[in-house]
Amino acid sequence: MPNDSRAAYRIIDRTAGHARDERAEVIAGLIASPAAIAPKFFYDELGCALYGAICRLPEYYPTRIEVEIFREHRVEIAGAIGKGRQFVDLGAGDCCKAEGWLPFVSPAPLSA
Repeated sequence: MPNDSRAAYRIIDRTAGHARDERAEVIAGLIASPAAIAPKFFYDELGCALYGAICRLPEYYPTRIEVEIFREHRVEIAGAIGKGRQFVDLGAGDCCKAEGWLPFVSPAPLSA
């Protein structure tokens, strides 16, 4: 199990944007054919809590399957990623999955 020591990791916040640009993006999506709204607009604090609750439902198995795959193959996957490299956790939600990988892949700490 990874240790709980704190290290300097950099989390890139891609949600910081300009309200006017975001409004224009939503409007453009709504008037497009077919209409669409980017998922990033649904994942505010309440949306993330709702998604977390959905992931715990017995019917929603993908998260549990992914956890099992990672548990069984984490060392092998971490070896393929390499130490001190950058990796991306797609669909991170609350970032708990990425946090579990940090001790195994030893990303390079931020330089001052």
